[in-house]
Amino acid sequence: MPDNTNRDTNDASPKNIQKVIDYNGLSTYHAEILKLFQQYKQESNVPEVYMADSYLDFPAVGNENYLYIDKTENKTYRYSPSLLHYVVIGGDYHDIKVINGNFSQ
Repeated sequence: MPDNTNRDTNDASPKNIQKVIDYNGLSTYHAEILKLFQQYKQESNVPEVYMADSYLDFPAVGNENYLYIDKTENKTYRYSPSLLHYVVIGGDYHDIKVINGNFSQ
């Protein structure tokens, strides 16, 4: 059985998260693992994702820490607090009209 006596359960670094799994399987309880991942997520600034059927369903004022996905148009947005509106940061590849200076068919 692994020795976890020196493990800091409040350290959510990827190195510490790897310590919960070894060749013998899980060495930490489920609740501790969830706590570690939640802490790591908060510390790493991983954005939350808000999915809606349409961009019209997005909140009137967004959150700059979220990614917004319009499932109908297949586009991804971020909210810009300085511009006070959503900005497209990703779309469907087939919506691109010009690639490398050539019009796509």
